[in-house]
Amino acid sequence: MPASEMTDFNGPAWTSEDAEVPGLYVLTGGQSVPTHRLEVQTMLVAEDIGSVITLGPETQRAIEVCRGQPTSVAEIAALIEVPLQITKVVLSQLIDAGALTRVVSGSSAPAATSVMEAVLEGLRNLPVEPAAAR
Repeated sequence: MPASEMTDFNGPAWTSEDAEVPGLYVLTGGQSVPTHRLEVQTMLVAEDIGSVITLGPETQRAIEVCRGQPTSVAEIAALIEVPLQITKVVLSQLIDAGALTRVVSGSSAPAATSVMEAVLEGLRNLPVEPAAAR
């Protein structure tokens, strides 16, 4: 593309969508690495901190998603429609600000084991049908 087209803000190099959507770095203030180790299955819940922090729409939505029920990082990313890595940075910032906390369940390991055992038992009890001859 010629340089003249790139400097023409109405040319093909620029669209109205480019002008309306801020870069993802704006959401994180330029931060690219989360300050907390967050896995996709990490559960977070919103804390009531009032209006102590200034929030963008995606950040507000993340808090709303976590209000009243623990929500996984993966689910938050999907619901706020932000890439996972950027979501982790935003969520880390919210944890640092006290707006979100991790849900730690001391009994999660035994529960997970019992669920896996039940699934295994169910699989063992499935009737096995012989494969059709080809």
